[in-house]
Amino acid sequence: MDKYKALTSQGAAAYLDALEAIGWFSLPQNNRVKMEEHISGISDSNFFLYILAHLTRDAEGFDNGDEYKNLFSELAAISGINVVSAEFEYDVIGFGEDELTGTVVTDRDTYKCVLEELMGWLDGDFVDWFVNEEVLPKEGIESRFFMLPTADQMAQYTFVTQEMYDKAIEAGILPDDPEYFISEFD
Repeated sequence: MDKYKALTSQGAAAYLDALEAIGWFSLPQNNRVKMEEHISGISDSNFFLYILAHLTRDAEGFDNGDEYKNLFSELAAISGINVVSAEFEYDVIGFGEDELTGTVVTDRDTYKCVLEELMGWLDGDFVDWFVNEEVLPKEGIESRFFMLPTADQMAQYTFVTQEMYDKAIEAGILPDDPEYFISEFD
């Protein structure tokens, strides 16, 4: 039995205790009371990890610049980035050749984003590369957005430091396989 399944099989209280033990609730964005309420509504312990999500979006329908602009606004609000302006343009060039171009201006810097071959779904590089590698470090923000293992077409991200994310995996709070639920279908 893997660490995640071993922990979640012990129930909600054990899961919350494990979060407490690694200092999860010491981060200001991690509200224990809200997480306790959320976990109490989850009947299948396999899905306890979703209480860690700071952002949940349907990954389908990202076929225009407004979707990316709205997503960036949500990510900026969670991370505390002061956005002066954000513009994203989505061009449909041909099948599998869609392109997103964007410019984000904050009170600290200007960032350019170009992504290709999008096909109408949320491109993981938007968060993994553009936000996590380009914007957050230059804004002086230590935490990053980590996508939680998905069980459907929803994209769910937690916003924590790399150290906290690694602790969560080590403690079994998160599975160590990003395709944890998908691998069951292989």
